[in-house]
Amino acid sequence: MDILNFISWIKGGRQVTSVDPARTLLPVGLKDGRRDDDYLTGAITVQDFINQVGAAGPPGPIGPQGIQGIQGLVGPTGAQGVAGPVGAAGLTFVGAFNNTLGYLEDDVVFFGGSSYVALANIPAPIFPAVLPNPNVDTVNWNFLAIQGLTGPQGPQGIPGPAAFTRYVGEPYQGGIIVDVWKDNLGVEHGLIMSYVNLSTNVWSNVNVGGVLSASNGLANSNTIVGQAGHTTSMALDCLNYTNINYGTGVYSDWYLPAIGEMMCVVKNRVAIDDAITALGATGLLQAQYWTSTAVGITTAMMSSQATLVIGSLAKNNAQPGRPFRKF
Repeated sequence: MDILNFISWIKGGRQVTSVDPARTLLPVGLKDGRRDDDYLTGAITVQDFINQVGAAGPPGPIGPQGIQGIQGLVGPTGAQGVAGPVGAAGLTFVGAFNNTLGYLEDDVVFFGGSSYVALANIPAPIFPAVLPNPNVDTVNWNFLAIQGLTGPQGPQGIPGPAAFTRYVGEPYQGGIIVDVWKDNLGVEHGLIMSYVNLSTNVWSNVNVGGVLSASNGLANSNTIVGQAGHTTSMALDCLNYTNINYGTGVYSDWYLPAIGEMMCVVKNRVAIDDAITALGATGLLQAQYWTSTAVGITTAMMSSQATLVIGSLAKNNAQPGRPFRKF
């Protein structure tokens, strides 16, 4: 539709005859159907379109979302709310059940592998009366946790090392055990001290050069008596010793102990002294006992049973000895 006919349609179908551009008018037309080329009072002007509302058009497409705005300021903290009501009192664990005591409501006791909670206050009984056990007193007690069933037996563990059959202080094979041990095959061994002291004697009437073993008294003793010119020594006295029968057998394989063997007496002195007293054997002297360990040409190791220390003495000193043997 052209502009002229559009305006005619707006005005109700009236004929449009001309346009007067000099007067800035829109196309001229008559309101009453008359035709006139001049300006008439019935001409259509711009004011005729003011406040004219046409039919609503269809909605346009949705535009893209705008960018997010900046976050606003944090508001002030609100007032603290009203405190809630106080909860009920909890349970009180008082340990194992005692039938002579009283209990308060919510007390928890342990009995027979289970735990029980008191349902009310339970007064203490008057002697000689006692409270019934909680597992039968269902009026005053209720289960809290019941002992579970016994589980199946687990597999047998690896056997541990066998215990020693002998012990320090035991009367055994002609003397008193002063130490026990096992070798790498698990065989048990022990060191035995005689019941008696031997009379004093020199370490040896001749000197053995070099250092003798700190742990092998038997080898040391044989070395000492094998010296050229040897006639007397504490080692010989011990090698010649044979115990009388104290009820544990008669043995003749005794020797002068090395310093390490004599130290077993110091290490286990309390048990050994108790055994000596109980058996009625000869006690250890408050003296310096010879050992078969030499430390030089003219000196050898001794063990002081008075001070429980070790030291050295000249070999020509006369000191007591105590025979040892092994099993």
